[in-house]
This record gives sequence, C-alpha cells and structure tokens, in this order.
Amino acid sequence: MVCLWSFTLPTKIIFGADTLKRLKDCVDEIKPKKIFLVTGRSSMEKLGITSKIKSMLDYEIVVFNQVEPNPSDTTVDKGIMLCRENNCDLVIGLGGGSAMDAGKTIAILAENNGLTKEYLRKEKTIEHKGIPYIAVPTTAGTGSEADNAAVITDSEIKKKLVVRHDYMYPCFAIVDPELTMSMPRKLTAVTGLDALSHALETYWSKKANSLIEAISLKAIELIYHNLPNACKQPKIIYRENMSLASTLAGISLAIGTNVMHSISYPLTIRYGIPHGHACGLTIIETMTFNADAIPEKMKAIANITGTSDIHEGIENFRNMINNLGLPMRLSELGVDKNDIPLLAEESITRRLELNPKPIEPKDIEKILLNIY
Repeated sequence: MVCLWSFTLPTKIIFGADTLKRLKDCVDEIKPKKIFLVTGRSSMEKLGITSKIKSMLDYEIVVFNQVEPNPSDTTVDKGIMLCRENNCDLVIGLGGGSAMDAGKTIAILAENNGLTKEYLRKEKTIEHKGIPYIAVPTTAGTGSEADNAAVITDSEIKKKLVVRHDYMYPCFAIVDPELTMSMPRKLTAVTGLDALSHALETYWSKKANSLIEAISLKAIELIYHNLPNACKQPKIIYRENMSLASTLAGISLAIGTNVMHSISYPLTIRYGIPHGHACGLTIIETMTFNADAIPEKMKAIANITGTSDIHEGIENFRNMINNLGLPMRLSELGVDKNDIPLLAEESITRRLELNPKPIEPKDIEKILLNIY
C-alpha cells in the first residue's frame, strides 16, 4: 500500500486558561538541575510573568532576557554560550515567536558544535539531540510552540533564515490564553495576521495533505471570526480561539510556508515592519493571485465568510483585515517605491516552490505596487 503522507508531532500540548500552573508538572517530569529561561528584553518582567514562573518552580533558573524582535544569530550565540557556561539542562522559551525561536535554537545548538549562522546557511547540520525545550507562548500568532523550526536573522548577510529539524520540536507546549490577555490591539492584530498567513499558506501549499488542510482551514475559520473581536475587546473566549488558531496553524507549519513569508522578510529586514504585519500586507493580493490555481480551496475559504463566490470571499477578508486598525499600504509604512524591484528580487526564495502557482519577480513587483 502506498503511503500518501505521514505526520509527526512529538510535542505534548497543554491548552486552556490557567494552564500555566501545569508548567511545574512538565518541568518535574524532565527533572532538570538548572533551567535556562529565554525571554524578550522587558515585557515578561514588566508583566510579572517571569517572577511568577520563578516562584512556581523550585529550581535554579538562569534568565536570558536579551532577545530582540527578529532575533539575530549573534544574540542566539550569546544565549548558547551562557546556557553552556551555567550547565543548564532545560530551556524554556517564554514570550512571542522571537523568544520561542531563540529558545528553541539555543536548546538544540547547545548540544551541537558551531555558530548559529553555520546552521542557518546549511554549512553545518544538526547531529545530536538538544537540551529539552518547553515553549510558553504569550502571543497568539507564531505557532512556534508546535513546530520544528526557528527563524533567525543572519546579521552578516541581513537575511531571515531557518533552522529546522525534528529534534527541535518542544517536549511540552503550555498554551494558556490568559497570558495573551495583556496584548494591546496592535500586537493582537499583527500576531493574528501572522497566524492567518501560516494557515493560508499551509492550506494551499503543494505539500499540503488531508490532515494539514483540515487543520489549516479550521485555523482560518477561527481567525476570521475572532481576530476583529480580540482586537476590540479582550474577552477570554476570543483569546482562547485565537490561541487555538495559532497553535493549529503552528502544527501545520511542519510543511513550511511560502509566498507571504517570502515577500515579508525583505520588508522586515529593510524597513523594520513587524513580521506578522509584513505577512498580512500581501494576504489579499496573494489570495487573488493564487485563486485561479486552487478554485476549490478558495471556495472553501470563501464559505467561511458566508459566500460561495471566491471574489466576494476575498473582499470579505479584505474588509476584515482593513478593520483591524493597521496601516495596510506600503506608502504608509515608509517604503520607498523605487525599492520595489529590489524587494521583489529579494523575495525569491525556495519557499516559493510550495506556492500553488508559479510566481516570478515581476508578479511580486505587481503585488507590491498594488499595495503601495
């Protein structure tokens, strides 16, 4: 019998409000001698989450709070050295995607020799299992708690690259929607658009299978019906649904992303546009571009919005995104129109091979001009 597809998810996901208290059970199961806690520069301290975790865990904890947005290889290398010097044998990534991706990379490379950039550039390959890793997301968007990859910026060549290996799946993921309640409107919108781009790209990916399609489509539905409300009012039901959507889309990320992410990276590197926002900018244009190649999938997406008409469905998504309160034109975000050909060239990555329709620099130029 021919195997049509296979799927692996070794991460134990613990989901629900107030599940942070289950973190101690997970740590006790691993029985570490010393914990390396990876966070962003200040938010976890200000919100009191770092101190809360310290108080609930009866272990020695080394805090590494130097992770910047779009973490660099040099920051990760600092974390690896500090983790090794302190003989830590468990890493916890606490925060948004940047902290979780940095933590995930520190955990794996602490047990593999070489610099982070060597793995980003495929000059070295992961040979050994890393230190056990636990992910604790405080945003609803990246899905890093459920995938086997980390996006890190190569500071020398100024590109966002990926380290990916099945050894990089977290042992545990504590997805507590209450940790997302403090997110301001803009961060809620930006991270939500990241999750939406994950769900759309994995749904229409050439590598998608029946399981991925079902998971991704459910995430798209949850985001469409909950993201606007989550931005307007911090009710727990909307936060729960967005956290669920983010994790579902994160599970789907096992097959990788494609067009929106490829276009987003130069926008983030060159203009500092937050990752989720950069992805969200091209959602409508890429839906429109791909529509004729995947009519049945686009009909299913349109059905989520209450119509069977593909064009109307895309317009419904456009209205939803426009109502999030984010600037959605490149001209509003300081992008130089003269840079568009360069941005288009820099958007050409291997990820585009998974897009359901061939796409060239001239197509990306048109997409960028349409949103200028």
